[in-house]
Amino acid sequence: MTCVVTKFHHAPLSQDTPFLATVELYGRNEIQEMLQKYLQAYYQFHLQSKEELDDEEVDAREHEARTALDVLVAMFAERESFRNEDHANEFLSKAMSKDDRNILQCFSTWIDEFMGKHKPQDGLIHVTASTADELSNRLEPWVTTSSMIEDDGCTQTASFWPMVRIVRVGMQSQLLQRGIVISDLPGSFPCLALHETPHNHPLFQVSATRIKCVQWHQSDTFGSVSTTSWWHP
Repeated sequence: MTCVVTKFHHAPLSQDTPFLATVELYGRNEIQEMLQKYLQAYYQFHLQSKEELDDEEVDAREHEARTALDVLVAMFAERESFRNEDHANEFLSKAMSKDDRNILQCFSTWIDEFMGKHKPQDGLIHVTASTADELSNRLEPWVTTSSMIEDDGCTQTASFWPMVRIVRVGMQSQLLQRGIVISDLPGSFPCLALHETPHNHPLFQVSATRIKCVQWHQSDTFGSVSTTSWWHP
């Protein structure tokens, strides 16, 4: 299941590769704010007293803490402190407050290293591919949580989708040539931080969008497309 909205449009004449994906990241400050909210959610459920909360409030905090842990493990899977949930819980349980400066500084350093490694230009990262399968493989860490699990239960690669605002893919297609834009929506939006107000998302700025309609076919270069429903804002 994808975790990021991905829009498919017809490639312009200037595009010199069969598939070109433009990954738009959230801003550096937005990402840091997101991480701070995830730390707060984890702390408020696991490390803060819940005596004054009713059952509904406890359930809500538990759900938020679960989401926070899933996202942080996905993002920082290549770090020893987040190799699996046990490691992550051990690391996060050291928080002295919901805004623990040491933990937030670690997150900030790791994001700086990520930016230095991938070098986004104006917040954009470009992914090229010759086939649909190649595109799917190269985009995986940008749109979903890695499915590569080692024998000890540790995730092998980090997943960057929590930092991604939207992905736009240009390709040659008779259907898309008509001016149609096809969008693949996530199964659900994470309930916290940047993802809790999807109406602000770039997807919702279009006039009509085809939802959950892309299926990959190896027999051709995206020659077959199926659709399920229309969405109108």
